[in-house]
Amino acid sequence: MITIAIGMQKGGTGKTTTAICVAAGLVLEGKRVLVIDLDPQANLSIAAGLNPLEGQTIYDCLKDPKIKASEIISTSPYGFDVIPSNLSLSAAEVQLATAVNRDRKLANKLRELEREGYNYDYVLIDCAPSLGILTLMALTAANQVLIPLQCQQFAAFGLNDFLETMNLVQNELNPNLHLAGVVLTMYDARTKMSRDIAEEIRKALGDQVMNTVIKFSTKLAEVPTKGPIQAYEPRHEVAQAYNELAKEILKNVESTQ
Repeated sequence: MITIAIGMQKGGTGKTTTAICVAAGLVLEGKRVLVIDLDPQANLSIAAGLNPLEGQTIYDCLKDPKIKASEIISTSPYGFDVIPSNLSLSAAEVQLATAVNRDRKLANKLRELEREGYNYDYVLIDCAPSLGILTLMALTAANQVLIPLQCQQFAAFGLNDFLETMNLVQNELNPNLHLAGVVLTMYDARTKMSRDIAEEIRKALGDQVMNTVIKFSTKLAEVPTKGPIQAYEPRHEVAQAYNELAKEILKNVESTQ
């Protein structure tokens, strides 16, 4: 089971859209996929067709050792499973601050899933747009990190902080953590800013930047209500790009295992 944390400390970088569309792309490649919504905003849960106000969520699972992750898995209409979130998860930052072994709580729940025989090929974790406890949990549980980076200046400013946090977790908590890649999102070749930022990031990170680029498209604004773009516009160039990104992730990730 390969676990990929999809994170970036700044909101609006296409993190949740990337998580759900990559999940759909992996399903098209025949992979069995579980997506964990670790963002209190619960945008992924809603986009996956779930009602985050019904039933138990990842918050209940992390808070109560007796609740197994397997008990709160829901099946989306898009071929992948989901562990949902809701606004209650925002309380976890405070409630788990002093908990014993807090950083490994999510990792322990995933190991429990494996012991129960859940044979997912990939687990994707949609992280909160912060560097708090929830993100540390995700990075501690993951094998790989995928960083969606919006081609705008303020998003690029936060990249170093996220990479530093990832390196800290790698050194202190999870030596098996690797960077699957940085994916450029919302790229608009018509603007000098997009072109300049893409060039700067590629110069700085080299082959750590994914070859696949997700272009800006108003069609992606429909993801929160319609699910992954592959479900409602499968022929669109952005849908095809996310399918290519899923293939590139498979190639990059599986070569490190």
